[in-house]
Amino acid sequence: MRAVVEGVRTHCSTPDLPFLCGGFTDEWSKDYREACDAVISAQKQICNDVGYASFTETVGLLSNNQAVQNGDTIHFCKAAVYEIGRRYFEQYCRITK
Repeated sequence: MRAVVEGVRTHCSTPDLPFLCGGFTDEWSKDYREACDAVISAQKQICNDVGYASFTETVGLLSNNQAVQNGDTIHFCKAAVYEIGRRYFEQYCRITK
């Protein structure tokens, strides 16, 4: 991920191009705790290392399965998508000041 962020920034000649990433649904994180924890830890470290980057927390955001009981535990439900969009924008504003 670090190489991708740095490569895009180099390709675009924009060293301060913002990079945002975020976590998983609570349901997915619970079912795959060890893997999710490792990914989130790496994401946070990369954000710290590359600068102009931020990890967006997703704690409390429901999966499709939690909202409409359709078995889809990895994707956020509609309401959660709106909320995560708001959270991402908040982080974008914070890192671009």
